[in-house]
Amino acid sequence: MLIALDIDEVLADTVNEVVEHYNRNFGSNFRRDDFRTCNFWETWGGTREETVGILYDFMNERGDDILPKKGAVNGVRKLSEKHKLISITSRQNDFEEQTRRWLERNFDGLIKEVYFTNAYAKRGEAFKKSVFVREKGVELIVEDHFDYACDCVAVGAKVFLLDCPWNQELPPVGVTRVYSWYDIVDRLM
Repeated sequence: MLIALDIDEVLADTVNEVVEHYNRNFGSNFRRDDFRTCNFWETWGGTREETVGILYDFMNERGDDILPKKGAVNGVRKLSEKHKLISITSRQNDFEEQTRRWLERNFDGLIKEVYFTNAYAKRGEAFKKSVFVREKGVELIVEDHFDYACDCVAVGAKVFLLDCPWNQELPPVGVTRVYSWYDIVDRLM
């Protein structure tokens, strides 16, 4: 089966690191659980453009140091034994080289291809993940963003929605809520 994996909050423990970066730089005390939307500015204030700047600063300063999600490395290793794994990420094209290095360092070449949707970018066109899902023939995508999950299921892919504070809506048919990498592997093996 061809399985697509999101990077941030599926493979990488990004939100905890971004929140720590924000708190350190702005003297706040947000926690991951405070975020009920993927639009960070709706939680910590400011504008979308200011948030994009903060995220770019974070990626430039700390993007190489993000830790993998608990269970992700072993989970990817197990899934790669029976499935082809690719990544479809919202990350910006500006961080393509850094992202590929991070994946190689943490997942030893087990993720064969990476596609960037360029969401929240300072420049360039953004794409929906469903464009890549359809184009590549992805059968299952593991995602944390509710809207992206709905978009991908609408083009015929099955979706595992990794449970997060910002995706608590009732998922549509074809979207299965999962709670950890152990849950993901268990359902697929």
